[in-house]
Amino acid sequence: MLHIFQRSIEKFRNRLVWVYTTYFSQEERAGLDLRLDPRSYWYEPEVYICLMAVSLVGAVLTAIICGRSADYSNGLIRHIKAADAKRRARALSAAPFSSPSC
Repeated sequence: MLHIFQRSIEKFRNRLVWVYTTYFSQEERAGLDLRLDPRSYWYEPEVYICLMAVSLVGAVLTAIICGRSADYSNGLIRHIKAADAKRRARALSAAPFSSPSC
């Protein structure tokens, strides 16, 4: 994912260089103070560090939320089973049993 992101940045920079070199003269480019030198693959490690930090925070929050929802689901299932057991117990105690007469 980071490689795709980096490639899109490089494509954008190449297009920007093309526009600057095509449409601006040497004097205008000097006045704009543009740095058009090529950069290495890891030219801005801060971007990668921030993306990894955001991903880590997202993973931690997801783990916390999924853990809580699992606890909630388990508690809900226990509550439903207990209510079902109570309902069955009441139904059994309230219904008279008739023994078949022979």
